[in-house]
Amino acid sequence: MQTPSKATTGSDTKATGMLVLEEASSVCPGESLKSSFIGFVMDFFVVWPVGTMIRKKVSYAESFGVRDMVALPSAIGLSSWLVAEELQNGDFACMPWTVAVPIATVGGLVLQLINFLVPYKGDAGGN
Repeated sequence: MQTPSKATTGSDTKATGMLVLEEASSVCPGESLKSSFIGFVMDFFVVWPVGTMIRKKVSYAESFGVRDMVALPSAIGLSSWLVAEELQNGDFACMPWTVAVPIATVGGLVLQLINFLVPYKGDAGGN
């Protein structure tokens, strides 16, 4: 026979929620220096150059010399790196770097493609 449980109050629920968050953070290993470095490499050498290549119509090697620091391809590249970090540390998910970095890289490349498909003022008539 089970004993009847007490009705939970708001403070009990809040305390239980905190406990669940603490347990999740202890289970999730978070990002490591290795995963941060690999995420940076994928951003700097894959996602960002592809966006620059698409927008400026240059080769991969040329893309490193003509990058704009304040541009949509740069923002997409940086955001893909940040998403890779968040997928590992428990904010978005608790994934190992071998899963999180490829997901963020593919997501960044898809966003670079969408960026290419949406015309902007600089593409119209060579202005």
